[in-house]
Amino acid sequence: MFKKLSVVLAVLMIASVLAPMMATAQDEQAFLRYPITPDPEHLNPFTAVTVATGEINRKIYEGLTVLNLNTGEPMPALAESWDISD
Repeated sequence: MFKKLSVVLAVLMIASVLAPMMATAQDEQAFLRYPITPDPEHLNPFTAVTVATGEINRKIYEGLTVLNLNTGEPMPALAESWDISD
């Protein structure tokens, strides 16, 4: 059940991101193609071990923080702020 729910949530998140990109005039068609070979086996970020699955998961999921590549310090992503306890 978790796998099906994860797939449904992933599809909904992708659709919500791509929908504004796909909006065009009525007489035009737009396509967004993102080539990945091979196809990802699944979308579970906890068991991702292949490049294809990791590539898709990085596009779908965002963490609470990201690392600043220059300093190695965490920076906010989804988290607005945080406190470090003693």
